[in-house]
Amino acid sequence: MYKHWILAITCVLCGITGCSLDNMVERGNPCPGLDGPHDKPLKYIVKDRSDCNTEEECQCISPKDCPEFADNFELSVCPANIPTCHQSSDNNYYCMTACPSGQAACDGKCIQGSLDEMHCGAQGDCYSDDENSPHFKGVVCKPNEECRNSKCTNDTCSSNVWCNQICTNPDEDEHYCGARGECSNPDEMNENYKGIDCIKQLGENAACQSGKCICKDGYTVIDGQCAIQNVPGNCTDDNICGENAYCDSGNCRCKDGFVKVDNQCLDPNSN
Repeated sequence: MYKHWILAITCVLCGITGCSLDNMVERGNPCPGLDGPHDKPLKYIVKDRSDCNTEEECQCISPKDCPEFADNFELSVCPANIPTCHQSSDNNYYCMTACPSGQAACDGKCIQGSLDEMHCGAQGDCYSDDENSPHFKGVVCKPNEECRNSKCTNDTCSSNVWCNQICTNPDEDEHYCGARGECSNPDEMNENYKGIDCIKQLGENAACQSGKCICKDGYTVIDGQCAIQNVPGNCTDDNICGENAYCDSGNCRCKDGFVKVDNQCLDPNSN
């Protein structure tokens, strides 16, 4: 009955003939979506954050704040460009665009439940106290705890750094070389520097040593990539020379049937 009542009013206001529930798609989801009747009106609408600067500006709590959503508040139907109806922790309803994959919608904000100390373990619409619910609101970690992998822990990762939910050694990890703090900022001077991915920067023969990207033994930077050195006296065994090459009197040479191309020994008949 509830959805039919919304539909009837919408059809009258819009002058729609042959009206059906399919017409509601253009307006977004009615609150509370498909869960059945509910006597609480739509509490607020969270605008696209590209259209506002602060949380206060982004949140419309009445038609006076955002006249363009007047009929949405009246009908408890989400706007077409903000189509998803969410349930809040105080059992009210609000409209907001769906959160990115892996994030939870917690009272008008998209949060990373696996890392957020105020909603550790949160998922879905973030309103249930049941940790087995798909809409678990998570827990608040203690002051001496951190949220890691959706669990509160007092393991601060010692002298290492948490990067992308991994406790890593920034002195040796070739993917987060030199990282520090929260491992989130690309600026090397920032206290939360996320480090350098040595593999992306210098190729598969790169390594991280003391927080700096270097080439592995037997390789040097040539044209921005770690490549085989090819000077007299540089090799002592075949392993240093790389694939399809061998060490001959201190020099790396290509095996029969292979040719040197950009410091690699390649099959000329191969693409």
